[in-house]
Amino acid sequence: NSAGITSNFNVYTANQGQFRNYGGVWVGSTGQAGGDAQFILNSKTVMHLDEADAFVGIGTTTPTRRLDVRGSGIVSANFEQSGNHLVDLKGDGAYNGIRLYDGGNHKVSMTYIPDENNLQFGTTWASGSEIMVINTSSRRVGIGTTSPSQGLHVVDSGAIVAEFESSDNTASTIRVTNSSGNSAYFGTAGTSLTLGAGAYSSNDLVITTA
Repeated sequence: NSAGITSNFNVYTANQGQFRNYGGVWVGSTGQAGGDAQFILNSKTVMHLDEADAFVGIGTTTPTRRLDVRGSGIVSANFEQSGNHLVDLKGDGAYNGIRLYDGGNHKVSMTYIPDENNLQFGTTWASGSEIMVINTSSRRVGIGTTSPSQGLHVVDSGAIVAEFESSDNTASTIRVTNSSGNSAYFGTAGTSLTLGAGAYSSNDLVITTA
C-alpha cells in the first residue's frame, strides 16, 4: 500500500525488475534493455507491455499494434459512458478507418479518404476497391462509382442496374416527390406497368405487359 493505492499484483520480467509508486505515479522497470513486462493476477496475464515497440497487449503476450486486445467471446472490448458517446479515430494520412477480418484474412474496410471527401466501404482500405461511397461534401451516395452525380448514383455492367422488390402482391411502386410535395409513381400492378400521380390507385394509367 503506497500513497493510498493498494497493489495485490506483481510484475514479472526476464530479469529482476521493479514496480514502484513515486508520488502517486506508478513506474515500472524491467531491469534490462529490451525486456517486456507483464501484469499477472492469480497466474493469469492481464496485460503485457512490449518494451521494444511500446505495444500494449490485453489478452495476448504478443501484441502487434499499439493496443492489441484479444478475447475468446463475441465482444472483445466495450466502451460505455452515460450520455452522448463518441469514439474518435484520428490520423493525418491518406486513409483513416476500420478494417474487419475473418480470422487472419482481411474482408472489408470502412475508410475515410480526405483527398476525395469519401467515406468508402470496400474490400481493402485504399481507392479502387470501393463497393459503396458516401461523399461527405455533396452528401451523395455512389454504388459502383466513386463520384456520384446524384443523391443516389448506381453504376453496374448488367442490363438491369438496380432492383426494388416489395412483398405487396397487389402493387409495387417507386414514388418520386419534389420539394413542394407533388409526387408521381411508377411500378407494377400484377403483370402490368402502372403510372400515376399522388398516391397509388388502380384507376391510374396501366399498361398491360402480358
